Amino acid sequence: MGSGASSLADATSQQLSTVVAELSLEQRQKLRSAVEILEALEPGLSLRSVLSGEVVKVQASKDWTYRELSQALQGKLQAQKQVVKFHKFHAEVMDEYSSLEELGVDVTGSLLFSLCDLPPAELLEVSTEALGRIQKSDIFELKAMVRPYKASQRCMEAVALLLQKQGCDWQELKQLLTPELLQQVQAIDTVSDEVLVQLQWYIKHPDCEMDKIKHTTSACVVGLWHWVLAVNAKSLAKHHKARTDHGVRT
Repeated sequence: MGSGASSLADATSQQLSTVVAELSLEQRQKLRSAVEILEALEPGLSLRSVLSGEVVKVQASKDWTYRELSQALQGKLQAQKQVVKFHKFHAEVMDEYSSLEELGVDVTGSLLFSLCDLPPAELLEVSTEALGRIQKSDIFELKAMVRPYKASQRCMEAVALLLQKQGCDWQELKQLLTPELLQQVQAIDTVSDEVLVQLQWYIKHPDCEMDKIKHTTSACVVGLWHWVLAVNAKSLAKHHKARTDHGVRT
């Protein structure tokens, strides 16, 4: 493969894998330390695990909130089934709905993070009767809105997530508002843990408090949000039952 930094840079992944496989344990440890040094030198926001000390770099923007940070981190850690908590300090949990700029976090600085399980399933029945009261005219009325209430926007973002559709922009979300939407949502009873983890950001969102959902005066939004809550409750119950069945404490 040659020698020197230029040869290393030109090496293929297979060649690098072959070289690493031939290294001794001590050499691999030194290589791991070198990689950590290189990662520390790269620009970006450093996310350090409270438990292990592992550092993950992400290219964050100042308008990012918890949602974007957790998605970036979970993608790198392959920990999509766990809830992420970010901390400016060990005891201070980052507000999930403020941007990094609003929190005074430098996008080239650092944050601590920890992983935890999903919240317990609430012992309540969430009615989906409101979903059945949605008329086609309600769907078209919501679709016609140019500037929807924040609660309407967040509700449709959650619906898009559960349907595994792309979209946080209203113009994209409006494409979901078709006569077929009710049939699509009624076909979903529970979702995967990966989707469930992402859904928690919406469930706890201040914009999605039931009073604000009802304030939209949209039968479509009210019905869809009740469905979102029902899917969340059933999915949490399924998640914790699976953990109990496998002998894992919740």
